[in-house]
Amino acid sequence: MKDRPEGNPKTFHLKITKELIASAKPNQANQCILAQAVRLAGCSSVAVTSEYITFNHEGRRYAYPTPVKASRMIVRFDDHKVVRPMNITLDGRSALVKPVMVRGKSKKPILSKKKKVKVAAKKVAKKCVRRHRGIRVIEVRKTA
Repeated sequence: MKDRPEGNPKTFHLKITKELIASAKPNQANQCILAQAVRLAGCSSVAVTSEYITFNHEGRRYAYPTPVKASRMIVRFDDHKVVRPMNITLDGRSALVKPVMVRGKSKKPILSKKKKVKVAAKKVAKKCVRRHRGIRVIEVRKTA
């Protein structure tokens, strides 16, 4: 994908321990076993599904495909079955990487009163579609 930075993305080695299994919550994408393991690796904004593991790390947004072993573990854990501790590797070669978007900044420019009047004047014509004796009529009405 074109969103990859120069070089390969980082490979993450996650260790699933008994403590993580005990403290995790089933059926919650941001508080499951894998999400907590990824947070311990120093990442934020973590979400885990059976298809992808996404998180922020060092100013970039990563999306790794969930390994089959991890996907099976998620399904078993969500079904309230016994899950054993294991090691999981997120391979950097299969990751999608994008820069992190900063929230809170308006994308619309602030308009002065004169510009607002000009923009409103451009929105004068309005189309109206109606039927008259079975014939479709399109009228253009001016609105103030």
